[in-house]
Amino acid sequence: MNKFFHQPQNVAIIRENGIVGIIVLLLMGFVAPFNVDELDNSRFLYFILMALAVFVVGCLVGFFTCYVLKMPNDPSLPLRTIQRNSLVMYLINLPLTAAVITTIFGAMYCDHLLDIWWYDGHFNLIPYFHFLYYTVSLGVFVGFGTFIRNRNWHLNYELEEMKAINALLEERSSGEEEDAPMASSCSDKDCNIKNVDEESEESGEVKDNPISYVSEAEKNFGIKETEKTCRFEGNTMSSTLEVLPSQILYVESMANYADIWYLDNNVPTHKLLRITLKQVKSLLDSIPFLVQCHRAFIVNLHFVVTMTNRSNSYQLEIFGTDKQVPVSRSYTSGIKERLRECKEHSTL
Repeated sequence: MNKFFHQPQNVAIIRENGIVGIIVLLLMGFVAPFNVDELDNSRFLYFILMALAVFVVGCLVGFFTCYVLKMPNDPSLPLRTIQRNSLVMYLINLPLTAAVITTIFGAMYCDHLLDIWWYDGHFNLIPYFHFLYYTVSLGVFVGFGTFIRNRNWHLNYELEEMKAINALLEERSSGEEEDAPMASSCSDKDCNIKNVDEESEESGEVKDNPISYVSEAEKNFGIKETEKTCRFEGNTMSSTLEVLPSQILYVESMANYADIWYLDNNVPTHKLLRITLKQVKSLLDSIPFLVQCHRAFIVNLHFVVTMTNRSNSYQLEIFGTDKQVPVSRSYTSGIKERLRECKEHSTL
């Protein structure tokens, strides 16, 4: 039982329906809509029972939609999904609440409990439709408040999520600045490796696919293993580009061309090749930190400076450029997860 009440989703369902029950009680007691003030002195007990019915039915429907229909009101879900789940919950909740309130009214103001449902030997739904009208009328106002609440709830969640991700990116950037002297001491070794690659190419040897190899020792010490140069060949004469995968900033698709941005002697530069993004992706599939974030973009997660959310769409700021790379909805969750891993792993 304690575990049940420690689940954030369960607490949210109980809290929200408790608030709705209190609103209904206050509204019926002070505003007295639908001529309820014409009832006898027992109407205050009726209002309390009505508020309890709203609370109990709301909780049961909330748990049903969450765990049976698998439609939770989770702020991490897309806003449209949250609003859809709330709408489904209201469509189930309102008729059931109206039925319970009708039964409570019959128990208090009729000779027998079922008299309000059974009249002159026939099943009578007219009182139920009256109470359904009252319930839906109140539900419209409550539903509008829920719509606004869901939106603010979702935006606050995204804001906190962006703060956490950008804090990790800033921490990673600070760590890389501290490690800069170590990287510079390895520059001679990198030059020698590059010369070896060039010599093997001149000798006509066939290279393996561009892939990063990490030895166990380098995993333990967090040092990157030698990368193999990635060679992009365009569909025109003398249209080639050789670059280390770790130096690629991002790749943008432009129809049948690809604009490849990379670091050349630590200076951001780019080259336009007549090559499709699909061909580029096939060369970079084995590189874990080069990922597709949009149908027209591949980014290097090591060079992501910040992630922002503007007009319900995410964008990545890339180091050394003014480019705001968009993130498609289908890639959003994967990109967020990979960026969170930046704190634990130097290479994703």
